[in-house]
Amino acid sequence: MVHHVIATGLRMQSQGDLLGAEECFAKVLSQEPENQDALFRFGVLRLRQGMILDAMSKLQRVLQLDTRHAEAYNNLGVMLAQHNRFAQAIACFHLALRSKPSLEDARRNLNQAISDQERQGGDCVPMSEPFQVALAAAEIYYSQGMTLLGQGHILEAEQALGRAVQINPDHGMSHYGLGLVSAEQGELENALAQVERALKHAPQSADLRYDRARLLLQLGDFERGWSEFECRWKVTGAEVRAFPQPLWNGAPLNGRTILLHGEQGIGDVFQFIRYTAFVKDRTKGNVLVACPPSLHRILASCPGVDAMVGMGPDYPPFDVHMPLMSLPGLVKTTLETIPNNVPYLFPAPELVEYWKQDLDGIRGFKVGIVWQGSPTYKWDHQRSIPLYHFASL
Repeated sequence: MVHHVIATGLRMQSQGDLLGAEECFAKVLSQEPENQDALFRFGVLRLRQGMILDAMSKLQRVLQLDTRHAEAYNNLGVMLAQHNRFAQAIACFHLALRSKPSLEDARRNLNQAISDQERQGGDCVPMSEPFQVALAAAEIYYSQGMTLLGQGHILEAEQALGRAVQINPDHGMSHYGLGLVSAEQGELENALAQVERALKHAPQSADLRYDRARLLLQLGDFERGWSEFECRWKVTGAEVRAFPQPLWNGAPLNGRTILLHGEQGIGDVFQFIRYTAFVKDRTKGNVLVACPPSLHRILASCPGVDAMVGMGPDYPPFDVHMPLMSLPGLVKTTLETIPNNVPYLFPAPELVEYWKQDLDGIRGFKVGIVWQGSPTYKWDHQRSIPLYHFASL
């Protein structure tokens, strides 16, 4: 009976009826949860459907029941190769051929994986042991978890990353992923603990240190947070502005000129421009602020700003420079000493008068909606809200 249902499922799959095949394999597993043939066929079906997590789970269970299941190793290798884990994929194909030397599909896949790895400049690896394949599987779960996290599927991402850590507790980047999940859920202490675990495996990683710095700042640990935040210049893709002039060390300038330059997003410039009054008072010098021209009009109203300039390359003469977001660390800002002389930005009087007249005829309480950030920001979909969602209000 079981063999007949599996055969029916295979026939449906060959005819393109994937849902029908799924029902057949699931029916067998509901009666015999450890039926190797049904587990394997269902795993291959899930792989074809692109359901990597479920495919991985089923194929791993097959290998737990039969450590010499060549076809399971072969399909696991296919998944690893699809995620560019060629060394681990090669190990899987070797194990498949060790169990079944006549499995030509595994031999073709092995040759292709070796070719792909050589094209990427990697080294070929010798035949591995099964436990190494299990460790490689953790990387698949990690990759899937990070993809799910990027798509906003937080709970599913947590499940995948948790499985990766369960397979390989030393998989540092999976701990990092779990830290991102915790941060998304507002569990900052747990997020920091996970990032710390990841750093034990990659203590020199600027990307991990940067995320640790951000978490420390969110938790109010400014002493460690601002110091660690300086590693941001070493993170992947960071744009470092090189100047022949030295960084400001906090000393008075006695009439000389300092260039404060914006970095990262517009919102960060708005936040940290509040330090210009402090810089002006400390330096007794001339304070230039470099930022996109679209911000010049509003930022010029900030106390301590002597002049606004563009972002280069033709800067006016200056003696020292400082990124705006390095100022809190330099002056050892604490929660109690954040500059709070607000407002520190002021709209142009003629614009105030224009909008006052334009809105004067509208009755009732007036609300301004900030609904769109920069559309070029890669995570803009997580913060901007299409304006039509507000229409019913």
